[in-house]
Amino acid sequence: MPHNFDDDLYGVQQAWHAQIDLYIIMAAIVSAILIGVSVHFSRKNNIGDNKLKAGELIGIITVVAGLFTGYYQWRMSRYEASLERLYERIDVSNRRLADVINYANQDKNPYEHPRLAGLSVFDMWVFAELDNLEYVLEKYQFGWIKYHHVYRSLVTLKARCAADQTFCRRAIESCGISGYQSSTCSVVARIVKAAEDDARNSR
Repeated sequence: MPHNFDDDLYGVQQAWHAQIDLYIIMAAIVSAILIGVSVHFSRKNNIGDNKLKAGELIGIITVVAGLFTGYYQWRMSRYEASLERLYERIDVSNRRLADVINYANQDKNPYEHPRLAGLSVFDMWVFAELDNLEYVLEKYQFGWIKYHHVYRSLVTLKARCAADQTFCRRAIESCGISGYQSSTCSVVARIVKAAEDDARNSR
């Protein structure tokens, strides 16, 4: 589906059926109407049959339109639910970032692992950002979220990488040890490379 964003840069892709399913439903409605009209007028010489077919035609149109309306409303409810969960996840990552800032303000090192803990608060923030990215990539792939939400996640992650080289390194390391989808890891690698290229070009 055409859009204004350069998704080829990060390898973001959407499943083909997610792009055309609504068009298929609309085509089915038009086809049903055309078939009904054709059947109706093919027997125009029989007045009684004409009246019967006219009623059938209205019934066909009503049923198909009802199915389309129900399907569209179901899709919109899934889209709304996906958005709600996305903003919940964004809130989690923002709170993880706030933890990192609070550590720094208290003269604590957010990069260091606390005693008996395998992860630092900085690591938890990185994981939260990667979780957000994988969520929107998976939702976008199957058509449950729009591209501009994916784009926001891409831009946000790139900004994190540009601001802190440690974030870049931990993001790559986390992809290797935490079971993220290969598609997510591929996008992360491209984002990190783009952020590093921008940093070199700005020197």
